[in-house]
Amino acid sequence: MIGEFVRFVGVSALGLVVDIALALVLHDGFGWPLWLAATISFFVIAGVNYLLFEFWLFAGTGGRFSARRALGVLAASSVAAVARIGAVVALESSALLSVAGNLADPLILTLAAGLSVMVNFVLNRFGVFARRVEGR
Repeated sequence: MIGEFVRFVGVSALGLVVDIALALVLHDGFGWPLWLAATISFFVIAGVNYLLFEFWLFAGTGGRFSARRALGVLAASSVAAVARIGAVVALESSALLSVAGNLADPLILTLAAGLSVMVNFVLNRFGVFARRVEGR
């Protein structure tokens, strides 16, 4: 399971770079509220991550599309998104991050994304893909 978690973190790290970049473009470039930009970018990356989870990370004996697992990933992603949005809102109102200046938004997004990655892994590994990974 350690190797699986390392691969999950690798997939998530790549997704995180794109996720944060997209959120910053939506926030800084289009003026969207940070929480909305973070939400939109999260679900875009969640769709890409589903494909990587299904056909590579948790493929087991071979990946194939599953509407049940796709909905499970969507549900897990929704819970992780709520955790992320809550963290963004809490950190935006935190006086602690006011000293970060221009780095505040990327720092907030990175911290909140870290929380959502952990929540997402636990829900996908032990929920959505549990039977497939354990060979049941």
